[in-house]
Amino acid sequence: MSYNIKKTKLSLPLSKGLLVVLMLIFISCSPKKENKKKYAGLLIEHKPRAIPMLRLFNNETILLDSSANKQLAAHKLFYDEEKRTLKVQLCESDTQKTISGYSPLNILFMPPENKCTVQLPDGTEILLNGSTKLFFDNIHITDNRCIIDGEAYIKKQTPKDHPRVLSPMVCIEYCIYDMQLSDGEYNIKGYTRDTLRTLSVINGKATLIDPFSMKRFYFKKGNQVILKSHSCQSVLYPHIEYATAWMNNIFKLDGKSLEEVLKDFSKWYGFEYKMVEKIKDSCAGEIRMDQFVTYALQELESSRRVHFNLIGDSVYVYKNRGETKYSEIYRNQPK
Repeated sequence: MSYNIKKTKLSLPLSKGLLVVLMLIFISCSPKKENKKKYAGLLIEHKPRAIPMLRLFNNETILLDSSANKQLAAHKLFYDEEKRTLKVQLCESDTQKTISGYSPLNILFMPPENKCTVQLPDGTEILLNGSTKLFFDNIHITDNRCIIDGEAYIKKQTPKDHPRVLSPMVCIEYCIYDMQLSDGEYNIKGYTRDTLRTLSVINGKATLIDPFSMKRFYFKKGNQVILKSHSCQSVLYPHIEYATAWMNNIFKLDGKSLEEVLKDFSKWYGFEYKMVEKIKDSCAGEIRMDQFVTYALQELESSRRVHFNLIGDSVYVYKNRGETKYSEIYRNQPK
């Protein structure tokens, strides 16, 4: 028995229609490519904010998160994660004392793009900027002394029954400047890599002790003290409020050179920069700190004759001769 099987072919219009449907399905399922020029700043993922870390006197390390208080309670410390505040209480335990009668220091590490407030036992509040270290202790025999490596805003308002004077120290090339601050508001800026430190007296009185001659210098409201490795100088700063603009997430650029601005950027965002070409240029205006580093560099580049090339965590600075555009900053970005 034989069968005749007729082979049928799809008509030409039907086959084209089926092909179009399959192409539409494929396009809808494939990942979409963003416009690099329009969304260039969004292509670089914002690094997750690292968690502040506390290293205690016994080398115990504690990350300041929601579970930190279980470990901090034994050392009379409490961390408020919502307000980002570390409250320090006096610890009368003798286990932290050394033979000399002084206690080893606790160290609070602030990562880039982070801020944290430390409330001392006498009510003094210290707001730490990004990439800052605070050395402190909470033993009752000390005289409320701390060491600041970075930038910090100090608001001191002690009760009458607590007459101690806050004595922060700033170390410059192995030379320690001892400062005594009365009730008031101050901003201290002194990073390890900088050879120049500043003390801005926003409100109150400050006494500085020269480590070489042991002389005392007195400063009042409106003074900005410039500390160098072997000398100190006081100037009257007409815009003293600029010193604390970082508290409101603002970079104040007025009167600063390009390299000074990049120093502030590098400490806040945590990158290294290299001046490939010497650029003598002053800046003006302000830039928000609570944005991507690429957006901050874009604003800086659009107002200055400068070009940035961002490779990994390093920024290379060139003169902009009108041949390049800002979008080329992403040309060498690692994928």
